[in-house]
Amino acid sequence: MIAQGILTRTPSHGKAATPASIPTPRRALIPEPQLIPQPPASTWQRAECYLPAMIWSTIKAKAALRFQSIEHITHKIAKRRGDSRPDADLASLLEDFYWLRPFVFSGHQRCLFQSLTLLYFLGRFGWQPRWVFGVRQAPFGAHCWLQDGEAVLNDTLDRVALFTPIMVV
Repeated sequence: MIAQGILTRTPSHGKAATPASIPTPRRALIPEPQLIPQPPASTWQRAECYLPAMIWSTIKAKAALRFQSIEHITHKIAKRRGDSRPDADLASLLEDFYWLRPFVFSGHQRCLFQSLTLLYFLGRFGWQPRWVFGVRQAPFGAHCWLQDGEAVLNDTLDRVALFTPIMVV
């Protein structure tokens, strides 16, 4: 990890290993898993509008992760953060995202890609949730998720509770 620049032995090149400040999650907004999603009628009507945003968000996330460093991506997101002016209901957007996702990409074991894609998708509709990066010690693991206040948007409470937040964007 030192060779990759993730960890450093030089204090001036890193930051203190202290947990990041973010509200403790109390609820998860991720829809119930379904083998074959049965979207409500409203989802069918919104899909025509949201599919282009989903495809755009997926391509943007894939390109960003391939051609830019995580540091660069997080700095750009932090710089654009301003007042949220949502123009769509968050629960409906999440429902649509998870319904459309299997048609565009697989989200299994890809928290970084899925979180960034969802962040871009929600941003198109005025939502600016926090992108949380966390670690656990034993066994070592790293994970990221999106959070809006006390609500986790793309994971379960049990899973994120295993990780200590170290960075919030």
